[in-house]
Amino acid sequence: DLAHDRTALTQFVWLSQSAIDLTALFNLQCWGMGGFVGIFFLKISTPIFMSIVFAGTYGFCNLVLARFFPSARMDARRGFNNYGSLYLTFFITIADQAFSLFQCYGHPDLSLSLVASADILCFSPTWMTLAAPAICAVVLFCGGSLAVFCFVLRQAPAKLG
Repeated sequence: DLAHDRTALTQFVWLSQSAIDLTALFNLQCWGMGGFVGIFFLKISTPIFMSIVFAGTYGFCNLVLARFFPSARMDARRGFNNYGSLYLTFFITIADQAFSLFQCYGHPDLSLSLVASADILCFSPTWMTLAAPAICAVVLFCGGSLAVFCFVLRQAPAKLG
């Protein structure tokens, strides 16, 4: 079926040439947030965006969809488990991004630059602007998740036994 394969290939080429580039919607330069600062804020806020998506899905299923389809009602514990599993999967990446502002390397003139962006000097005004959100990210995403994990591990024997 060589003719069938050529037809399928022709349709695929047409589709790939006419498809809209969805990543252009997330181009930070178009939003005026280009450079390291915009990307840094976007990356450290990703867990918050994901929690909003999970909460919105839970709310939509339980408040809107369950009225028409009662079987669509979601269990909150399973939803939290799904979010926790996703969070745990990407925990190293989340922690790396939260700590990336504190990873500096030295220059011969004794100044320090960020490993993630060599054009930003550590302890410069730009770095100081990002320090407070980075500290909040470390406390919330690393310390907060550690507290939640410890709480769950402490409660597990009582729930299982």
